[in-house]
Amino acid sequence: MIRTSLDFIEFCFSISPFLISTVIYVILAIVLAKSIKRNYKAYYFIFGTLSVLMTLPILLGFFGVKMPSLFAIPVLSMILLEFSVAAYFIHPLLVIIMYTGAFSPRNRSIGRLLSIRKELSIIVGFSVIAHATKRILYSFPTAWSYFADHEEYMSKSQVISELGSGVTSFVYVLGIVMSVLFLVLWVTSFDAVHRKMGNLKWKKVQKWSYVLYAMLFIHSVGLKADDIINHNALKRMAIEQGITIEEVSENYFTGHNSVLTGTKHEESKSMIFRFSDIEMTKTDKAYTNIAIYFLVYGSYLYFRVRKARKKKFKKIGV
Repeated sequence: MIRTSLDFIEFCFSISPFLISTVIYVILAIVLAKSIKRNYKAYYFIFGTLSVLMTLPILLGFFGVKMPSLFAIPVLSMILLEFSVAAYFIHPLLVIIMYTGAFSPRNRSIGRLLSIRKELSIIVGFSVIAHATKRILYSFPTAWSYFADHEEYMSKSQVISELGSGVTSFVYVLGIVMSVLFLVLWVTSFDAVHRKMGNLKWKKVQKWSYVLYAMLFIHSVGLKADDIINHNALKRMAIEQGITIEEVSENYFTGHNSVLTGTKHEESKSMIFRFSDIEMTKTDKAYTNIAIYFLVYGSYLYFRVRKARKKKFKKIGV
């Protein structure tokens, strides 16, 4: 039973790291709520240190200064990977922070999450700094050139789909805008800044979080839509050239840009069914994740509107 459950979790994680990470972090946040509230400075120090360990090599590398790779250290490499990938840490925590505002604090679990909402916002901010630094220095210039000098971009870049490149460039530029907006909200989450601003002004600034959530949804869906668009372009090229999609993919894409295949599994040596034996293409995963994003954000919108209506009716005595 335990092995089957772990196998199922591994299979789900291979399809949507965001969804499984969100579930796991919800459980951890509820369990550790009192510890986080009581020892928030220790948590800030730990995650702040991780942020420095991620950001410093990125900054130095941009200026040509090489540092020994921290990813060569077994355990630390796993922690840094978890910390730096948006789908593993940033997106799940932002969704948790987002959802806690849509439910009543009377629920014990929601009450625990609400009690550390500010702390979670600050913790995830350290990860956003590292992630945004990498994107600003390495991804943004290329993405911006798609719009600033389109002809030069198309002539110098290896593009399989102009539409796909446009979507990718747009979501990367949007990601930078999101990062700036988040950092404004992040800074105002600290008590000292909150007190200096005053409660009324602070609340007005925090309302921009709804804009951030909307952009986060567009950003997430856009990244998966890019996979689908490029896959369809590869498929058309394969038909035109009379070769397989695998051959076209090898010619145009490497590493994480491959839109054809998902996680490869060796054939099972036994006849026992395992979820990990199921193979899904990256396009299948993209469609699945888009459906998940619509479900998650659509549900949030429903619950948030429902709470706002209840609050309104309560005020007028209905």
